[in-house]
Amino acid sequence: LALRLHGAACRSAVNDAFFFAAQHYLAKERGWSAISSYAAAAGCGVIAAFSLDTGVARMMLTPPWKPVRGLLATTAAVMRERSSARPGAGAGLVALGGVRGGYRGLTARALEFMISYGCTGLISGWASSVAMVMPSFSWAAPISLVH
Repeated sequence: LALRLHGAACRSAVNDAFFFAAQHYLAKERGWSAISSYAAAAGCGVIAAFSLDTGVARMMLTPPWKPVRGLLATTAAVMRERSSARPGAGAGLVALGGVRGGYRGLTARALEFMISYGCTGLISGWASSVAMVMPSFSWAAPISLVH
């Protein structure tokens, strides 16, 4: 169980690190809107963590009572299994074929997260603009239920 949780945490850490770094850079340094910076950053996070996500998924498919290998070993095994290279091909072709197979479904996953986080950026921008124009009730006396 510890290896599975560690693998999931590593995948999340990679995704979050790329997402937050990209979102900050795009919004603060490049002046992108919340919608576009959130969407693009989500794509960066998905691309960066996709192979690890594939490895974590394989680890989670293994029944709990069976041992699993570590995240990198599991991810490498998935890449080797999905390699489109012919048997007897050189190591370079096997590696390239594994990357091609290991990133199967990347486009759909990236678009899914980009749309979701773009909507989050839209709501974030809207909520912050509403908060700036809403009246403040700090002048109101606190209501006490105890006399």
